[in-house]
Amino acid sequence: MQAARVWNSVVRKTITTTTRRNYQKGTFDHIKVSLNQMPVPEGDFMMLHHARNRKYNTVLAAGILSVGFGLFLLRTTGIVHFNFSPPETYE
Repeated sequence: MQAARVWNSVVRKTITTTTRRNYQKGTFDHIKVSLNQMPVPEGDFMMLHHARNRKYNTVLAAGILSVGFGLFLLRTTGIVHFNFSPPETYE
């Protein structure tokens, strides 16, 4: 138990001094970022938006239809009973 405490304190001190030392040296190569480095948009935004929205709405409608069709099949084949009303007999 004592050895574990000593080991943890040594590791903790090593990690903290190493990270502090590297941070304070200032050896990081950074480039100041500005808005001039951002890409300039091209093309019509609304045309792209409408095309993507049409695709997403088609996928949404197909998903809703497939779930509805699946529930319809489950109900008509009798695999699942949804218990919309109380049973006729309590046996």
